[in-house]
Amino acid sequence: MPELKHVFDLSTRHVEPDSDAWEQQEARQRKASRNRRLGGYAVGSGLAITVVLLATMLARDAGPGTGTVTGTPPPTALTLPQLHGVWFEEDGSHLLSIGLDGSYALDDTGLLDTDPDDLGTVAINADGSVRFVSVGASRACPPGDAWVWRSAVITGSGQLEVSGATTACTAAREGSSSWRLAGARSPLDEPVPGPDKSDGRPVTETDLVGFWVNESGPGLFRFAADGSFAGYLPETLDDEPIVAGTWEVRGGRIRQIYGSSSSGCSPGDVLVMEAEVVELDGTVALRTDVVRSCGQILPPPVTVRVSPR
Repeated sequence: MPELKHVFDLSTRHVEPDSDAWEQQEARQRKASRNRRLGGYAVGSGLAITVVLLATMLARDAGPGTGTVTGTPPPTALTLPQLHGVWFEEDGSHLLSIGLDGSYALDDTGLLDTDPDDLGTVAINADGSVRFVSVGASRACPPGDAWVWRSAVITGSGQLEVSGATTACTAAREGSSSWRLAGARSPLDEPVPGPDKSDGRPVTETDLVGFWVNESGPGLFRFAADGSFAGYLPETLDDEPIVAGTWEVRGGRIRQIYGSSSSGCSPGDVLVMEAEVVELDGTVALRTDVVRSCGQILPPPVTVRVSPR
């Protein structure tokens, strides 16, 4: 090996060995080099065996055919923007409004935006639980009363699934509940039948009082017992309603008179709708047909009452 001979030459530069000494020295160098190679092979083989054993152990823990370690990833805590909006309870009458500023309003009487049962602040903890603390500006809960969602997950279909809820506030409910975001998905699993069906009846004032959502798109609407109405788009209470005014029911027709805060129509403009109520599995839906309008604002043909229910 030329390189070994070169090293040897450098180390013996001042000594001139005889031919026998040279051959013996070169033989010793070749043996030492061979031993180093064999040692390297042994180390490399040991590392390879270790890698193979490690891969085998990981493969035993992996799911069949996946090549990766199985197991459910830890749940990701919700964020305030994910909870932002107005949620309605699927199997109850509660409405819950959550603002981007960390405020909330809770109600089950149709007065979410005017006189809710509870008002307060909401915080999302690191473990994914959600804590609501009343500020006492409501009818049901004194200041400092709290209710907690131990687990809150938004599913792939957009439902908010809550479990392990505990409360010191009488307005909230304990245990498990399911919620849907207003404007994101209809409260009904099946569409309301068309107006050619003979399953409806003329609307009354009692029918109309409460909060309604568009069956097939955006829109959140409130008809209060004091004769006021408001419409929100997007479906949050962060901003003023896009339409507001007064309403009345006459002979199965809804008559709405727009106020100064309405966009698209002037104060005093009137909207008149033929309206009939359809009840599906305990849920009240409203079919409407516009008779008169200011020409700018048209209500959805079908809305569904989500509170009270």
